[in-house]
Amino acid sequence: MRIYLICTVRRRTPEQEETLTNYVAHLEGEEAHTVYFPGRDTGVAEETTNVTAIAALNQHHMSIADEVHVFYDPRSSGSIFDLGMAWAMGKPIVLVNPEALAAYTAQGDAWARLLLERVRARERRWTFQRGPRDRESIHRVQP
Repeated sequence: MRIYLICTVRRRTPEQEETLTNYVAHLEGEEAHTVYFPGRDTGVAEETTNVTAIAALNQHHMSIADEVHVFYDPRSSGSIFDLGMAWAMGKPIVLVNPEALAAYTAQGDAWARLLLERVRARERRWTFQRGPRDRESIHRVQP
């Protein structure tokens, strides 16, 4: 499966770096998925320092992904932009850090609330369409 990971790139804390690196290693190693990890795969070469070029490159990789995983951090404007792309593409969304999302939702973060509603709505639709929560069969029926 192809996965696009939305996460903060420029303002990543050492703790976030460790969590994300371990998460990607798990997906690529034990799970045998292909992960597009922007901090690693977009790079900061001269031709990609232009935000328009970065957005186009990320859009391409997201468009070919089977699902989008989100490590939510509201301080990342790029992540909020990418989240909008995922929303517009109708991509299945998996939360990497749901506890952080719940905390931001409790603080009144509208983006966090919107993301949480989207994920919950999709979970209900999956349950309704397929019955038991068999994640692999559920993902096959998604656009």
